[in-house]
Amino acid sequence: MKYIQTNKHIFGITQNPDGTLAITREYTKIAGGIFDANSDKSEPNPGSVIFQLGGVMGTLERCMQDIDETNIAEYVEQMNKKKREQNEKSKVIEATRRENERVRAAKEYEEVFGWRKVVESNKYTIRILLHYLNTINWGVWPELPCMTIGYTCNQYDCDGTQATAIKLDRPIEYAGEMVSMFQTGAPHGHLMKYYRI
Repeated sequence: MKYIQTNKHIFGITQNPDGTLAITREYTKIAGGIFDANSDKSEPNPGSVIFQLGGVMGTLERCMQDIDETNIAEYVEQMNKKKREQNEKSKVIEATRRENERVRAAKEYEEVFGWRKVVESNKYTIRILLHYLNTINWGVWPELPCMTIGYTCNQYDCDGTQATAIKLDRPIEYAGEMVSMFQTGAPHGHLMKYYRI
């Protein structure tokens, strides 16, 4: 048996005596890992898969060269180990990025809000406030600073991404418009009524 890897599966390919191919789903890729397809390895649309892979000859040409029944399990384990290592490295990089962002935002916040009793409400100070608050869970926010325009702030979970928004009691000029609602951190498609700042 030969093996071919796609974005979703590792297929087992066997060439029949008449030249046709038999194809089975040996492994399935889920959430970055490769898992045994277990007992039901039948491919419901083998002809369609073979056609998408370039027909009989195209499928055979795409088969992994040095992988067969003797080492497929080892190959899958190596791929899973590599993915786990990449995930751990990504987590460390993301944690470092977030910590650097938190430190930078806290420093900017302290420079602008740390010694003033009342801070002017403008796009610069609003951006600093929102970026700082977005590095902290809303449950442990400090007492919000006084600004020349009253405001309320909220934090949202946008499909797992934290975003923080502010609504001013009256609008300010921003990008040629009068705007009173700003946000930071929301992915596209979230908090659409708020301007990203």
